[in-house]
Amino acid sequence: MIRSALLALLALATLAAACSSPGTGVSYFPPGDTTDSDGVLDPDALFPSDTASPQDTATPADTTPVDTTPADTATPVDTATPADAVSCVVGNACTDNDPCTVNDQCVAGTCQGQALTCDDNNPCTVDSCSNAVCHHAPPPGQCLIGDACVPDQQPNPSNACQRCVAAQNTVGWSNADGLKCDDQNPCTDGEQCSGGQCTGGVTPAEVCDDNVDNDCNGKTDDQDGACNANQPCVYHTDCYPERVCGYWPSDGQNHCSGPCTSSASCPPGQVCVKVPGSAQMAYCRDGVVGLLVNGAGCADDSQCQSGLCTGVCEDLCMNEQVCNAANYTCHPVGDLAAGQLSAACSPNGSGKANGQICLTADGQYYDASVCASGHCDLLATTPTCAPVCKSEFDCTPSQECNVVLYGSTEDAGTVPFDPQFTQATYAAFTGCYTPPASGSGAVGQQCSTPSQCSSYKCLALTPGDPTMYCTTLCEFDSECPTGMKCKQDGLSLTSAWLQAAGTAAPGGITFVRICKWE
Repeated sequence: MIRSALLALLALATLAAACSSPGTGVSYFPPGDTTDSDGVLDPDALFPSDTASPQDTATPADTTPVDTTPADTATPVDTATPADAVSCVVGNACTDNDPCTVNDQCVAGTCQGQALTCDDNNPCTVDSCSNAVCHHAPPPGQCLIGDACVPDQQPNPSNACQRCVAAQNTVGWSNADGLKCDDQNPCTDGEQCSGGQCTGGVTPAEVCDDNVDNDCNGKTDDQDGACNANQPCVYHTDCYPERVCGYWPSDGQNHCSGPCTSSASCPPGQVCVKVPGSAQMAYCRDGVVGLLVNGAGCADDSQCQSGLCTGVCEDLCMNEQVCNAANYTCHPVGDLAAGQLSAACSPNGSGKANGQICLTADGQYYDASVCASGHCDLLATTPTCAPVCKSEFDCTPSQECNVVLYGSTEDAGTVPFDPQFTQATYAAFTGCYTPPASGSGAVGQQCSTPSQCSSYKCLALTPGDPTMYCTTLCEFDSECPTGMKCKQDGLSLTSAWLQAAGTAAPGGITFVRICKWE
């Protein structure tokens, strides 16, 4: 079976452009489309698509989305200081002394001109005239980059060390110096953005049993000091906290395996695959010789070295930074009925880039199907296409990275966390979205509700201790504050997105990596 592309991850019911009410809740799958037998999962499975209340034809206060009115149809703003009316004689030449008008004529004794045309036909600019010069500025709080409107603080999809900072530069990316980043080099750790580049990494400590020369000293696992070779495992706790228990096709057994972000971060001959039953975890396993490489045509996941087939073999991605090829975006793929969810780098096609308003061509609805990422932040005041994510570092400061989609059944390949762990575990997917108003609590600060935390996550982090702390999804230890590390845990399927969709499942969990106490 070709693993279908989730072309419209969790669309909030194709909201009418002039109506903000999402309508009533519906079942997870719409009638007649509970499988992926047609090759495409229903794009708007979580929110009602065509059941919203009729559009209110009156103009509601402050609910008109940005850029939904056809651009530049109004007379450009004349910012010149209006001159006193100039008297004239009908039939004689005259000037109205306004540099932003042309074709001045005497009308009823007063000299009047036509406004200078400044329409640049770009919906992402506010056109105006000053001293006979046309100006085309982006809307307040946005950047105009490559003829696209980019919201303030939106990361550059091609460079994690750059963002739109409207206060600094409205026509280009600004360097986000000081942010933590990943240079995709397995021999460095603790990198930070400097001058728009990911730099300053240090050599990490050796991790045993992951088949990776972590400290880059030419010795791997059992050859490096007291480390032992890869160990077989039954539960994730057999490998906790640095590794996970993952299936290896070479011997058909589970082994303690190192985490990864893409196949580029795995040793030669290994591939990065998603951990079954997880939301944003992946591990390195042995590659199978003779299988198809990325880009080759395929009919089933088992034919591809990457384990992902969407008509062609594609590479795993868990966030946008892995898809660094031009016009490629990370989007979810999978089979919800089988409980399988992953992500792949694929060409954008006609899909809109992250940060663009996810409005349909007719201007009537917000719909994730127009986004290359298959995900639209429909909880934001102005819904825009948003990326899939592994941590809050992949999102804007106002967004949360949390579960937006999960399988309808448990994945048969899920490895139990522990013999005493009995909760139902589901494969899930995480995306960037705007949660309810969050607080300022930093990671590690004690809390009682998510609204107290800047990450909108308040969890008990120590077994047997009910005390809750602000925490965040993570990929690396470097993303956690001093005294905490990035470790595996179970996250309840009760995110703000799922609650808004009416599909929260308090009894189910998905595996994630979060910042926990050492």
